[in-house]
Amino acid sequence: MIKIMFLIIAMFFSYMIFSSKESYKKLLWVIIGLIILHANIIVIEAPLIMPISRWLIFTLLFSELYKYNRFISELKRFPLKNTLFLLILGSFCIAIFDKRLEFFYKIYNPFCELTDTYFIVFLGYYAIKNKSDIYKLAKPIIILLIIVTILGILNWVTKQNPYHELVVNTYIKHNSAFYQALISSIEGATDRYRASSTFDMTFNYGYVSSLLALFSFAIYNSGINKLKLLAIIGSLAGLIGTVLCFSRTVLSSTIIAFVVIILFSTSFSKKIIISIIIIIFGLTIYYTLPIFKKSIDNNVDIIATGGAKTGGSSIEMRHFQLLGAYKYFLKSPIIGNGYKYISNELGWGDQDNKQLDNNMCGYESIIYQLMIEQGIIGIFTKCLLIISLIFFFLQNINTNKNLTGFGLAVVTLFLFFSIGTGPLGSWPISMLFLGIIMKSIVLNCHNIAIGKKYEILNRNTRFQSNIS
Repeated sequence: MIKIMFLIIAMFFSYMIFSSKESYKKLLWVIIGLIILHANIIVIEAPLIMPISRWLIFTLLFSELYKYNRFISELKRFPLKNTLFLLILGSFCIAIFDKRLEFFYKIYNPFCELTDTYFIVFLGYYAIKNKSDIYKLAKPIIILLIIVTILGILNWVTKQNPYHELVVNTYIKHNSAFYQALISSIEGATDRYRASSTFDMTFNYGYVSSLLALFSFAIYNSGINKLKLLAIIGSLAGLIGTVLCFSRTVLSSTIIAFVVIILFSTSFSKKIIISIIIIIFGLTIYYTLPIFKKSIDNNVDIIATGGAKTGGSSIEMRHFQLLGAYKYFLKSPIIGNGYKYISNELGWGDQDNKQLDNNMCGYESIIYQLMIEQGIIGIFTKCLLIISLIFFFLQNINTNKNLTGFGLAVVTLFLFFSIGTGPLGSWPISMLFLGIIMKSIVLNCHNIAIGKKYEILNRNTRFQSNIS
Protein backbone atom coordinates (compact mmCIF):
# COMPACT_ATOMS: atom_id res chain seq x y z
CA MET A 1 0.00 0.00 0.00
CA ILE A 2 2.82 2.40 0.90
CA LYS A 3 4.63 1.59 -2.34
CA ILE A 4 1.45 2.39 -4.28
CA MET A 5 1.24 5.71 -2.44
CA PHE A 6 4.80 6.64 -3.41
CA LEU A 7 4.15 5.49 -6.99
CA ILE A 8 1.16 7.85 -7.16
CA ILE A 9 3.34 10.68 -5.81
CA ALA A 10 6.00 9.91 -8.44
CA MET A 11 3.33 9.93 -11.16
CA PHE A 12 2.01 13.26 -9.84
CA PHE A 13 5.47 14.80 -10.17
CA SER A 14 5.76 13.40 -13.70
CA TYR A 15 2.40 14.91 -14.59
CA MET A 16 3.42 18.32 -13.24
CA ILE A 17 6.72 18.20 -15.16
CA PHE A 18 5.04 17.21 -18.43
CA SER A 19 2.10 19.60 -18.05
CA SER A 20 4.15 22.70 -17.13
CA LYS A 21 4.27 24.97 -20.16
CA GLU A 22 7.33 26.92 -19.02
CA SER A 23 10.59 24.98 -18.86
CA TYR A 24 11.78 26.60 -15.64
CA LYS A 25 8.63 25.29 -13.90
CA LYS A 26 9.49 21.77 -15.08
CA LEU A 27 12.90 22.30 -13.55
CA LEU A 28 11.34 23.57 -10.33
CA TRP A 29 9.28 20.37 -9.92
CA VAL A 30 12.42 18.27 -10.39
CA ILE A 31 14.32 20.28 -7.76
CA ILE A 32 11.38 20.04 -5.33
CA GLY A 33 11.29 16.26 -5.88
CA LEU A 34 15.04 15.90 -5.28
CA ILE A 35 14.66 17.79 -2.00
CA ILE A 36 11.52 16.26 -0.47
CA LEU A 37 11.37 12.75 -1.97
CA HIS A 38 13.58 10.31 -0.07
CA ALA A 39 16.28 8.86 -2.34
CA ASN A 40 15.55 5.27 -1.24
CA ILE A 41 12.09 5.43 -2.86
CA ILE A 42 12.07 2.99 -5.80
CA VAL A 43 9.45 3.82 -8.43
CA ILE A 44 10.08 0.69 -10.55
CA GLU A 45 11.69 -2.41 -9.00
CA ALA A 46 11.61 -4.82 -11.98
CA PRO A 47 12.87 -5.58 -14.55
CA LEU A 48 15.09 -2.50 -14.06
CA ILE A 49 15.49 -0.55 -10.84
CA MET A 50 14.30 3.04 -11.14
CA PRO A 51 15.05 5.18 -8.04
CA ILE A 52 13.07 8.38 -7.62
CA SER A 53 15.94 10.70 -8.58
CA ARG A 54 16.45 8.92 -11.92
CA TRP A 55 12.68 8.90 -12.47
CA LEU A 56 12.58 12.69 -12.09
CA ILE A 57 15.54 13.28 -14.41
CA PHE A 58 14.19 10.86 -17.03
CA THR A 59 10.83 12.64 -16.88
CA LEU A 60 12.50 16.03 -17.41
CA LEU A 61 14.57 14.66 -20.30
CA PHE A 62 11.66 13.04 -22.13
CA SER A 63 9.35 16.00 -21.48
CA GLU A 64 11.78 18.15 -23.50
CA LEU A 65 12.92 15.67 -26.15
CA TYR A 66 9.75 16.07 -28.18
CA LYS A 67 10.89 19.66 -28.87
CA TYR A 68 13.59 18.07 -30.99
CA ASN A 69 14.66 21.11 -33.00
CA ARG A 70 15.13 23.34 -29.95
CA PHE A 71 16.82 20.53 -28.03
CA ILE A 72 19.42 20.03 -30.79
CA SER A 73 19.82 23.77 -31.31
CA GLU A 74 20.53 24.37 -27.61
CA LEU A 75 22.90 21.39 -27.52
CA LYS A 76 24.91 22.86 -30.41
CA ARG A 77 25.18 26.19 -28.59
CA PHE A 78 25.95 24.61 -25.20
CA PRO A 79 29.31 26.07 -24.02
CA LEU A 80 30.57 22.66 -22.81
CA LYS A 81 29.32 20.61 -25.79
CA ASN A 82 32.81 19.27 -26.61
CA THR A 83 33.38 18.28 -22.98
CA LEU A 84 29.94 16.65 -22.92
CA PHE A 85 30.77 14.66 -26.06
CA LEU A 86 34.02 13.36 -24.53
CA LEU A 87 32.21 12.42 -21.31
CA ILE A 88 29.57 10.44 -23.23
CA LEU A 89 32.24 8.76 -25.37
CA GLY A 90 34.21 7.83 -22.26
CA SER A 91 31.13 6.39 -20.52
CA PHE A 92 30.30 4.11 -23.44
CA CYS A 93 33.94 3.01 -23.85
CA ILE A 94 34.03 1.89 -20.22
CA ALA A 95 30.84 -0.16 -20.65
CA ILE A 96 31.60 -1.59 -24.12
CA PHE A 97 34.92 -3.08 -22.98
CA ASP A 98 33.47 -4.43 -19.72
CA LYS A 99 33.44 -8.22 -20.19
CA ARG A 100 30.98 -8.72 -17.33
CA LEU A 101 28.12 -6.99 -19.15
CA GLU A 102 25.60 -8.34 -21.61
CA PHE A 103 24.87 -6.25 -24.71
CA PHE A 104 21.81 -4.51 -23.22
CA TYR A 105 23.74 -3.33 -20.16
CA LYS A 106 26.61 -2.08 -22.34
CA ILE A 107 24.07 0.52 -23.52
CA TYR A 108 21.88 0.90 -20.44
CA ASN A 109 24.64 1.35 -17.82
CA PRO A 110 26.41 4.27 -19.52
CA PHE A 111 23.02 5.85 -20.31
CA CYS A 112 22.18 5.74 -16.59
CA GLU A 113 25.64 7.11 -15.82
CA LEU A 114 25.15 10.17 -18.00
CA THR A 115 21.56 10.86 -16.87
CA ASP A 116 22.50 10.34 -13.19
CA THR A 117 25.53 12.62 -13.32
CA TYR A 118 27.05 14.97 -15.89
CA PHE A 119 24.37 15.25 -18.63
CA ILE A 120 22.09 16.89 -16.07
CA VAL A 121 24.12 20.09 -16.41
CA PHE A 122 22.75 20.44 -19.95
CA LEU A 123 19.17 19.78 -18.79
CA GLY A 124 19.50 22.63 -16.28
CA TYR A 125 20.98 24.82 -19.02
CA TYR A 126 18.22 23.91 -21.50
CA ALA A 127 15.35 24.59 -19.08
CA ILE A 128 16.26 28.27 -18.63
CA LYS A 129 14.93 30.58 -21.36
CA ASN A 130 15.08 34.01 -19.74
CA LYS A 131 17.67 35.59 -17.46
CA SER A 132 14.90 36.22 -14.89
CA ASP A 133 14.06 32.48 -14.60
CA ILE A 134 16.70 31.87 -11.94
CA TYR A 135 15.07 34.51 -9.74
CA LYS A 136 11.60 33.05 -10.37
CA LEU A 137 12.91 29.79 -8.91
CA ALA A 138 14.19 31.53 -5.77
CA LYS A 139 11.03 32.06 -3.71
CA PRO A 140 9.58 28.51 -3.83
CA ILE A 141 13.00 26.89 -3.36
CA ILE A 142 13.96 29.03 -0.37
CA ILE A 143 10.53 28.53 1.27
CA LEU A 144 10.98 24.78 0.77
CA LEU A 145 14.46 25.01 2.32
CA ILE A 146 12.99 26.69 5.41
CA ILE A 147 10.38 23.92 5.76
CA VAL A 148 13.03 21.20 5.36
CA THR A 149 15.19 22.95 7.97
CA ILE A 150 12.30 23.03 10.46
CA LEU A 151 11.84 19.28 9.90
CA GLY A 152 15.60 18.84 10.37
CA ILE A 153 15.51 20.68 13.71
CA LEU A 154 12.57 18.57 14.88
CA ASN A 155 14.42 15.45 13.70
CA TRP A 156 17.52 16.40 15.71
CA VAL A 157 15.64 17.51 18.85
CA THR A 158 13.36 14.47 19.02
CA LYS A 159 15.89 12.05 17.54
CA GLN A 160 13.05 10.63 15.47
CA ASN A 161 12.35 10.68 11.75
CA PRO A 162 9.08 8.86 10.88
CA TYR A 163 9.38 9.67 7.17
CA HIS A 164 12.89 8.22 6.93
CA GLU A 165 11.83 5.17 8.94
CA LEU A 166 8.77 4.61 6.73
CA VAL A 167 10.83 4.61 3.52
CA VAL A 168 13.60 2.42 4.96
CA ASN A 169 11.11 -0.15 6.28
CA THR A 170 9.30 -0.16 2.92
CA TYR A 171 12.17 -0.42 0.45
CA ILE A 172 15.21 -1.80 2.29
CA LYS A 173 15.53 -5.52 2.94
CA HIS A 174 14.96 -6.18 6.65
CA ASN A 175 17.74 -7.75 8.72
CA SER A 176 20.32 -6.74 6.09
CA ALA A 177 23.51 -4.94 7.12
CA PHE A 178 22.44 -1.84 5.19
CA TYR A 179 19.03 -1.85 6.89
CA GLN A 180 20.62 -2.12 10.33
CA ALA A 181 22.95 0.80 9.56
CA LEU A 182 20.02 2.99 8.50
CA ILE A 183 17.89 1.99 11.49
CA SER A 184 20.74 2.77 13.90
CA SER A 185 20.80 6.34 12.60
CA ILE A 186 17.01 6.59 13.03
CA GLU A 187 17.14 5.35 16.61
CA GLY A 188 20.07 7.55 17.57
CA ALA A 189 22.24 4.52 18.29
CA THR A 190 25.39 6.24 17.00
CA ASP A 191 27.63 8.46 19.12
CA ARG A 192 26.78 11.55 17.06
CA TYR A 193 23.10 11.71 16.22
CA ARG A 194 22.76 13.49 12.88
CA ALA A 195 19.62 14.99 11.39
CA SER A 196 18.61 13.84 7.91
CA SER A 197 15.26 15.69 7.52
CA THR A 198 13.71 14.52 4.21
CA PHE A 199 16.91 12.92 2.88
CA ASP A 200 18.27 9.39 2.84
CA MET A 201 21.60 10.37 4.37
CA THR A 202 22.72 13.08 6.76
CA PHE A 203 25.55 13.89 4.33
CA ASN A 204 23.06 14.60 1.53
CA TYR A 205 20.92 16.73 3.85
CA GLY A 206 23.93 18.78 4.86
CA TYR A 207 25.18 19.09 1.29
CA VAL A 208 21.87 20.26 -0.20
CA SER A 209 21.38 22.66 2.73
CA SER A 210 24.81 24.14 2.02
CA LEU A 211 24.10 24.42 -1.72
CA LEU A 212 20.79 26.19 -1.07
CA ALA A 213 22.46 28.48 1.50
CA LEU A 214 24.83 29.54 -1.30
CA PHE A 215 21.84 29.99 -3.62
CA SER A 216 20.08 32.16 -1.02
CA PHE A 217 23.24 34.25 -0.57
CA ALA A 218 23.47 34.74 -4.35
CA ILE A 219 19.81 35.83 -4.45
CA TYR A 220 20.46 38.31 -1.62
CA ASN A 221 23.55 39.58 -3.44
CA SER A 222 21.53 40.10 -6.64
CA GLY A 223 19.98 43.23 -5.14
CA ILE A 224 16.33 42.27 -5.68
CA ASN A 225 14.74 44.03 -2.69
CA LYS A 226 11.57 41.93 -2.49
CA LEU A 227 13.68 38.75 -2.09
CA LYS A 228 16.31 40.08 0.34
CA LEU A 229 14.63 39.19 3.64
CA LEU A 230 13.64 35.74 2.39
CA ALA A 231 17.19 35.20 1.10
CA ILE A 232 18.68 36.07 4.51
CA ILE A 233 16.35 33.59 6.24
CA GLY A 234 17.17 31.00 3.56
CA SER A 235 20.92 31.43 4.08
CA LEU A 236 20.55 30.94 7.84
CA ALA A 237 18.24 27.93 7.33
CA GLY A 238 20.75 26.32 4.97
CA LEU A 239 23.61 26.84 7.42
CA ILE A 240 21.53 25.30 10.21
CA GLY A 241 21.17 22.18 8.05
CA THR A 242 24.92 22.24 7.43
CA VAL A 243 25.57 22.08 11.19
CA LEU A 244 22.81 19.57 12.05
CA CYS A 245 24.19 16.94 9.67
CA PHE A 246 27.37 16.84 11.84
CA SER A 247 29.68 16.13 8.92
CA ARG A 248 33.20 17.52 9.00
CA THR A 249 33.40 17.26 5.22
CA VAL A 250 30.17 19.17 4.67
CA LEU A 251 31.11 21.90 7.14
CA SER A 252 34.62 22.45 5.76
CA SER A 253 33.38 22.31 2.14
CA THR A 254 30.72 24.91 2.95
CA ILE A 255 33.21 27.26 4.59
CA ILE A 256 35.51 27.08 1.56
CA ALA A 257 32.58 27.55 -0.85
CA PHE A 258 31.42 30.66 1.02
CA VAL A 259 34.94 32.08 0.90
CA VAL A 260 34.86 31.59 -2.88
CA ILE A 261 31.44 33.22 -3.40
CA ILE A 262 32.36 36.19 -1.20
CA LEU A 263 35.75 36.56 -2.90
CA PHE A 264 34.41 36.53 -6.47
CA SER A 265 30.95 38.09 -6.20
CA THR A 266 31.27 41.02 -3.79
CA SER A 267 33.06 44.36 -3.76
CA PHE A 268 36.06 44.97 -1.48
CA SER A 269 34.01 46.93 1.07
CA LYS A 270 31.37 44.19 1.15
CA LYS A 271 34.09 41.57 1.65
CA ILE A 272 35.31 43.43 4.75
CA ILE A 273 31.80 43.91 6.17
CA ILE A 274 30.73 40.30 5.50
CA SER A 275 34.00 38.97 6.97
CA ILE A 276 33.52 40.97 10.19
CA ILE A 277 29.88 39.84 10.50
CA ILE A 278 30.86 36.19 9.92
CA ILE A 279 33.67 36.36 12.52
CA ILE A 280 31.43 37.95 15.18
CA PHE A 281 28.50 35.65 14.38
CA GLY A 282 30.78 32.59 14.21
CA LEU A 283 32.47 33.27 17.56
CA THR A 284 29.11 33.98 19.20
CA ILE A 285 27.49 30.70 18.16
CA TYR A 286 30.76 28.79 18.80
CA TYR A 287 30.71 29.77 22.46
CA THR A 288 26.92 29.60 22.93
CA LEU A 289 25.85 26.54 20.89
CA PRO A 290 27.52 23.27 21.95
CA ILE A 291 26.53 21.46 18.73
CA PHE A 292 28.31 24.04 16.57
CA LYS A 293 31.36 24.03 18.86
CA LYS A 294 31.51 20.24 18.56
CA SER A 295 31.46 20.38 14.75
CA ILE A 296 34.29 22.95 14.67
CA ASP A 297 36.33 20.99 17.21
CA ASN A 298 35.93 17.85 15.09
CA ASN A 299 37.36 19.67 12.07
CA VAL A 300 40.28 21.00 14.10
CA ASP A 301 40.93 17.47 15.39
CA ILE A 302 41.20 16.19 11.80
CA ILE A 303 43.88 18.78 11.03
CA ALA A 304 45.76 18.46 14.32
CA THR A 305 45.63 14.71 15.01
CA GLY A 306 44.26 13.15 11.82
CA GLY A 307 40.97 12.39 13.55
CA ALA A 308 42.38 10.41 16.47
CA LYS A 309 39.93 11.84 19.02
CA THR A 310 36.89 12.00 16.76
CA GLY A 311 34.68 9.21 15.45
CA GLY A 312 34.23 8.68 11.73
CA SER A 313 36.88 8.62 9.05
CA SER A 314 40.48 9.39 9.96
CA ILE A 315 43.48 10.29 7.81
CA GLU A 316 44.92 6.81 8.43
CA MET A 317 41.67 5.19 7.22
CA ARG A 318 41.76 7.29 4.03
CA HIS A 319 45.33 6.11 3.48
CA PHE A 320 44.17 2.47 3.57
CA GLN A 321 41.37 3.29 1.15
CA LEU A 322 43.78 4.93 -1.29
CA LEU A 323 46.10 1.89 -1.22
CA GLY A 324 43.13 -0.43 -1.74
CA ALA A 325 41.79 1.66 -4.63
CA TYR A 326 45.24 1.67 -6.23
CA LYS A 327 45.35 -2.14 -6.00
CA TYR A 328 42.10 -2.46 -7.98
CA PHE A 329 43.13 0.37 -10.32
CA LEU A 330 46.15 -1.67 -11.43
CA LYS A 331 43.86 -4.50 -12.57
CA SER A 332 42.44 -2.28 -15.34
CA PRO A 333 44.06 1.16 -15.31
CA ILE A 334 42.70 2.50 -18.62
CA ILE A 335 38.96 1.70 -18.59
CA GLY A 336 38.61 0.64 -14.95
CA ASN A 337 36.85 -2.47 -13.70
CA GLY A 338 33.43 -1.28 -14.88
CA TYR A 339 30.26 0.32 -13.55
CA LYS A 340 28.91 -1.03 -10.24
CA TYR A 341 32.09 -3.05 -9.68
CA ILE A 342 32.23 -1.84 -6.07
CA SER A 343 28.65 -2.84 -5.25
CA ASN A 344 28.46 -6.03 -7.36
CA GLU A 345 31.96 -7.49 -7.14
CA LEU A 346 33.41 -6.10 -3.91
CA GLY A 347 30.28 -6.72 -1.86
CA TRP A 348 29.33 -3.22 -0.77
CA GLY A 349 25.98 -3.35 -2.56
CA ASP A 350 24.87 -6.49 -0.71
CA GLN A 351 26.98 -6.74 2.42
CA ASP A 352 25.30 -9.95 3.61
CA ASN A 353 25.94 -12.15 0.57
CA LYS A 354 29.24 -10.87 -0.85
CA GLN A 355 32.87 -11.18 0.18
CA LEU A 356 33.82 -7.74 1.48
CA ASP A 357 37.31 -6.33 1.10
CA ASN A 358 37.61 -5.27 4.73
CA ASN A 359 41.01 -3.68 4.15
CA MET A 360 39.30 -0.96 2.11
CA CYS A 361 37.23 0.38 5.06
CA GLY A 362 34.83 1.87 2.51
CA TYR A 363 35.17 4.06 -0.60
CA GLU A 364 34.80 7.54 0.80
CA SER A 365 35.98 9.61 -2.15
CA ILE A 366 35.02 10.05 -5.78
CA ILE A 367 38.71 9.60 -6.57
CA TYR A 368 38.76 6.05 -5.15
CA GLN A 369 35.53 5.19 -6.94
CA LEU A 370 36.80 6.48 -10.29
CA MET A 371 40.13 4.68 -9.85
CA ILE A 372 38.37 1.37 -9.28
CA GLU A 373 35.43 1.56 -11.69
CA GLN A 374 36.36 3.96 -14.50
CA GLY A 375 40.14 4.11 -14.59
CA ILE A 376 42.10 6.79 -16.42
CA ILE A 377 39.23 7.46 -18.83
CA GLY A 378 36.81 8.25 -16.01
CA ILE A 379 39.35 10.30 -14.05
CA PHE A 380 40.31 12.31 -17.16
CA THR A 381 36.74 13.05 -18.30
CA LYS A 382 35.49 14.03 -14.83
CA CYS A 383 38.53 16.29 -14.30
CA LEU A 384 37.85 17.79 -17.72
CA LEU A 385 34.27 18.55 -16.67
CA ILE A 386 35.38 20.36 -13.49
CA ILE A 387 38.13 22.29 -15.32
CA SER A 388 35.71 23.27 -18.11
CA LEU A 389 33.16 24.55 -15.58
CA ILE A 390 35.79 26.58 -13.71
CA PHE A 391 37.18 27.99 -16.98
CA PHE A 392 33.68 28.97 -18.16
CA PHE A 393 32.92 30.90 -14.97
CA LEU A 394 36.33 32.61 -14.85
CA GLN A 395 36.02 33.53 -18.52
CA ASN A 396 32.69 35.26 -17.81
CA ILE A 397 33.63 36.81 -14.46
CA ASN A 398 32.96 40.35 -15.72
CA THR A 399 29.58 39.47 -17.25
CA ASN A 400 27.83 38.92 -13.92
CA LYS A 401 30.07 38.62 -10.86
CA ASN A 402 27.22 37.45 -8.65
CA LEU A 403 26.32 34.49 -10.88
CA THR A 404 29.92 33.55 -11.73
CA GLY A 405 30.84 33.68 -8.04
CA PHE A 406 27.87 31.45 -7.25
CA GLY A 407 28.88 29.03 -10.03
CA LEU A 408 32.47 28.80 -8.78
CA ALA A 409 31.18 28.26 -5.22
CA VAL A 410 28.94 25.37 -6.32
CA VAL A 411 31.85 23.75 -8.20
CA THR A 412 34.00 24.18 -5.09
CA LEU A 413 31.35 22.73 -2.78
CA PHE A 414 30.78 19.73 -5.08
CA LEU A 415 34.50 19.11 -5.59
CA PHE A 416 35.48 19.17 -1.91
CA PHE A 417 32.41 17.20 -0.81
CA SER A 418 32.82 14.45 -3.44
CA ILE A 419 36.54 14.12 -2.75
CA GLY A 420 35.98 14.15 1.01
CA THR A 421 33.12 11.67 1.32
CA GLY A 422 32.16 10.52 -2.19
CA PRO A 423 29.54 12.18 -4.41
CA LEU A 424 26.59 10.28 -2.82
CA GLY A 425 23.47 12.20 -3.92
CA SER A 426 25.20 15.44 -4.89
CA TRP A 427 25.39 14.95 -8.68
CA PRO A 428 21.79 15.71 -9.81
CA ILE A 429 21.06 18.90 -7.85
CA SER A 430 24.60 20.27 -8.31
CA MET A 431 24.56 19.78 -12.07
CA LEU A 432 21.04 21.24 -12.37
CA PHE A 433 22.11 24.41 -10.57
CA LEU A 434 25.34 24.69 -12.56
CA GLY A 435 23.33 24.41 -15.79
CA ILE A 436 20.90 27.09 -14.54
CA ILE A 437 23.78 29.42 -13.70
CA MET A 438 25.53 28.83 -17.04
CA LYS A 439 22.42 29.64 -19.11
CA SER A 440 21.71 32.74 -17.00
CA ILE A 441 25.25 33.97 -17.68
CA VAL A 442 24.93 33.22 -21.42
CA LEU A 443 21.66 35.20 -21.52
CA ASN A 444 23.36 38.08 -19.70
CA CYS A 445 26.18 38.00 -22.25
CA HIS A 446 23.60 38.09 -25.04
CA ASN A 447 21.88 41.12 -23.52
CA ILE A 448 25.21 42.91 -23.05
CA ALA A 449 26.14 42.18 -26.68
CA ILE A 450 22.79 43.55 -27.89
CA GLY A 451 23.26 46.63 -25.71
CA LYS A 452 26.70 47.27 -27.18
CA LYS A 453 25.35 46.76 -30.70
CA TYR A 454 22.66 49.40 -30.16
CA GLU A 455 25.19 51.72 -28.54
CA ILE A 456 27.40 51.50 -31.64
CA LEU A 457 24.39 52.05 -33.93
CA ASN A 458 23.39 55.12 -31.93
CA ARG A 459 26.90 56.53 -32.13
CA ASN A 460 27.00 56.00 -35.89
CA THR A 461 23.59 57.66 -36.25
CA ARG A 462 24.69 60.70 -34.24
CA PHE A 463 27.96 60.89 -36.22
CA GLN A 464 26.11 60.84 -39.55
CA SER A 465 23.67 63.49 -38.26
CA ASN A 466 26.56 65.75 -37.30
CA ILE A 467 28.09 65.35 -40.76
CA SER A 468 24.78 66.26 -42.37
